[in-house]
Amino acid sequence: MIVTNHKGMSIMRIHRELDIRQKSAWHSMHRIREAMDFAHEEFVGEVEVAETYIGGKEGNKHKSKSKRLRAGRGTVGKQAVVGVKDRGSKLVKPQAVDDTTSKTLYRFINDSVAPNSQVYIDEAKAYTGLVDFDHESVAHSIGKYVKDQAHTNGIEALWSMLKRGYVGEYRKMSFKHLHLFVEMFAGRHNIRPMNTLVQMVLVANNMTVTRLRYKDLVRDETDEFELAELVLD
Repeated sequence: MIVTNHKGMSIMRIHRELDIRQKSAWHSMHRIREAMDFAHEEFVGEVEVAETYIGGKEGNKHKSKSKRLRAGRGTVGKQAVVGVKDRGSKLVKPQAVDDTTSKTLYRFINDSVAPNSQVYIDEAKAYTGLVDFDHESVAHSIGKYVKDQAHTNGIEALWSMLKRGYVGEYRKMSFKHLHLFVEMFAGRHNIRPMNTLVQMVLVANNMTVTRLRYKDLVRDETDEFELAELVLD
């Protein structure tokens, strides 16, 4: 069910269709998400790097001080995610990060991309001084998205699918567990060319070498499980 629903699936639907407790459905889905991290090798050749922000709009939040930060609009109250796509293999590798400073983005690129690769980025100031890689950028701020071979449309397509799942299915992704949602959407993308049975086998095999205990999921959380995920279809 998880590998074939590209925009995701609510906990309530899993709870109803499998006739299991909501907590069991929530824990099981996070365990499967944890096992959907498939891209481990450095990317070589032409790659695209871009970042996005996940979270609700400040204007749509409740007016209470605990909900609205009252610190502006745009990226306020949202979680940053940076990702890279290998144009050759078409694999993607995203990561939830605390910020999008030059230091954070450089570390992500150095960990994910092999030396001498061609990196395509946007015109964000944080990429200024990216001297360890050949790179070209496109100016999204003035409406330019393609300049010869320079564009980030491939990785942006992953962000589009992630946000469609956020808005259309989950309504909210907690910052604590955002990395698991990101791994799920990236994992589905990376195994998409395979048939469903092979996809299921790959995920099941990964679950034999990953461990995600319920008490670790709820550690430091006020609620035992995320009520925000228990949304009606």
